[in-house]
Amino acid sequence: MAIVRGELYVLSHGVIFKRDKEQWLRKMVAAAPASALYFESRIGFGMIELGDELYVIGGVIGPSRWNVDVNPLSDVDVLTVGMDRPTWHLASPMTQCCTWVCAVEDLMLLCLRFC
Repeated sequence: MAIVRGELYVLSHGVIFKRDKEQWLRKMVAAAPASALYFESRIGFGMIELGDELYVIGGVIGPSRWNVDVNPLSDVDVLTVGMDRPTWHLASPMTQCCTWVCAVEDLMLLCLRFC
């Protein structure tokens, strides 16, 4: 989640949504970039606003039904939302990618660090 010009933006299942303040409805702003096939399974990422841009930073490609591997990402994807038609572009990747994936099971907190 990130706030751009007072509007709340949320990334869920590879789609960026904007939340309406009053009615709390969501409006689709942009789908995942065509170059990022992994976007739907991306978890543990950071999302920040800078000007009219949303930066989706790092994270991991989470486990799926057929693949139990967790792969760290150094990607930085940028969505420019200040225009009529939002556009995606890639920024320079991070030099080192590390992330944590945490879960609760049987009242125990389990955390894994991936670098």
